[in-house]
Amino acid sequence: MWGGDLIGAYLHGSSVLGGLKPASDVDVLLVSRRSMDKRERRALFRSGPGRRGGHSRFA
Repeated sequence: MWGGDLIGAYLHGSSVLGGLKPASDVDVLLVSRRSMDKRERRALFRSGPGRRGGHSRFA
């Protein structure tokens, strides 16, 4: 999806702060050189954790 536009992927939240538990989610921040269009955001949201009761936020 990002190809050469992906700059980095960073762990965020409890996995970094030391509060990770067996049932915890894993928060990942992706940084890209470009913005995602609506079609890309929808595709990512459909495949993301929000479908299983977790939370997803794609701005």
